[in-house]
Amino acid sequence: MIFVCVGAVLLAVATGFVGSRFASPNQQAAEAKAPPLTPITAPATFGVLQATVTIRANAEDTDHTSIGVPDDIGSDLPVVTQLNVHHGSDVTTGSWIMAVAGRPIIALTGSIPAYRDMSMGETGVDIEELQQNLHQLGYGTDPDAVGVFGRGTEDAVRLLYQKLDFTPALENAKQSNSAFVPRGEVLFVPSLPEQLVGLDVKLGGTVPSNGTVGQLGSGAILIEGEAEPGTQTNIRPGQSATIYSNISNQTVTASVASVASQPTTDAASGAPTYAVTLKPTSPANSRQLVGQNVQVTIKTATSRTKTWIVPVAAITTTANGDSFITVIGKSRREVTMRVTPGLVAGGQESVVPHDAQLKSGDEVVVGVKS
Repeated sequence: MIFVCVGAVLLAVATGFVGSRFASPNQQAAEAKAPPLTPITAPATFGVLQATVTIRANAEDTDHTSIGVPDDIGSDLPVVTQLNVHHGSDVTTGSWIMAVAGRPIIALTGSIPAYRDMSMGETGVDIEELQQNLHQLGYGTDPDAVGVFGRGTEDAVRLLYQKLDFTPALENAKQSNSAFVPRGEVLFVPSLPEQLVGLDVKLGGTVPSNGTVGQLGSGAILIEGEAEPGTQTNIRPGQSATIYSNISNQTVTASVASVASQPTTDAASGAPTYAVTLKPTSPANSRQLVGQNVQVTIKTATSRTKTWIVPVAAITTTANGDSFITVIGKSRREVTMRVTPGLVAGGQESVVPHDAQLKSGDEVVVGVKS
């Protein structure tokens, strides 16, 4: 009896095992079928679509004034003994920039460069410029006539040097001991204040062999960059741009001045590029950028008004040219919607729905995953 029960149990277990491994043809087909595809979606947004081109560019001053050194240092070494500025400093009328061998370089306003010593008895436009600056700084030159270096102008020169804590040069050779202005001790600049855009010396350093110790900006700032082939066709003169300095985190606005029609070869990579020049909206705000390599983002196109924006991958175009998107709303039901595509920028495209309307919170299908 015991053997019969054991056999029955074994038979039941075996039957259950076999049954658990058996499947009907329909069940086998269902198990062999690939799992359903799940849509990959992205949100549809409503806003202004902006197309841009980003390039790197160099900021330069187009017409700077070179700073020379005083002529009256004699046999002394041309060593920078005092430095009153640094790169980016604002230089104003009547301020001194530096001293070479103890002699100052003073910034004044004038369109005619200082081309000679200005001393007692001299006449000319350079003397007139000197007098105008002395008047602006509060020093009278009476009774001297305009453009005549007389005793009134000489007294004013002494007062200017005294204020700057320098001793004026004296005409000992003529035994007059009259104060005069040696060539190179004043720098006439078309307009002031202006920014020091270049400094070629340091305190205690020797003046370079070319006799130039730095450059003052003209205020005419130009941004020069290069666009890669294919992108230059989207750039047009007059387009607005944003300039960003990675050094100072400064952002200024500009406009495209020109874009080359023919490519040039990039010196570093050897690749063809198209020259692009931009003009800052406010040169005064752009002076700090001079000498830097900056990032320029050019706004090449815009939808102008708000529009529905979807990823380019969401749009399907048929052979007859009709375009569609698949929309999933709050109900999670898929709806195919006919649209008119528009501006493309950065992987996004503006669309205008035809027979239905997109709603806030709608998503569009951009692909599927298993």
